[in-house]
Amino acid sequence: MIFTLIFHFGNIEDHKIKGNFAKLEKNQKLVTTDKSFIATHESFVAPNNSYVATNGLPVGYMLQYQVKLGQNPKFVQIGKSYIATNQLPIATDDSSVTTIDLHVPLMEKSITIAIDCYGEWIEKNN
Repeated sequence: MIFTLIFHFGNIEDHKIKGNFAKLEKNQKLVTTDKSFIATHESFVAPNNSYVATNGLPVGYMLQYQVKLGQNPKFVQIGKSYIATNQLPIATDDSSVTTIDLHVPLMEKSITIAIDCYGEWIEKNN
């Protein structure tokens, strides 16, 4: 697995690969696109959209990197996972999923639906 990672990320320093590989623990998987890759166990975000990970990363911490997102500086929290909407990877705490072309209008619709459902839940449970 390590040799495969070095092959795919030949332009990244070895210490970065080894350091982030070690942080994966239970889910030792990396998914790569042409510009970025994700780790799915430790809470870790590096500048310049180079790494995205989940497992309970605070929203406030991720918002520090809004400036890196370009046109759509938005993060969506789903359980322990975070989705960035400007062609960034999507990750959960137990799997690795990535996309290069996430359609923001669909995401905004999903956000609205989620907010509406949460509002209904509050009304029913208060």
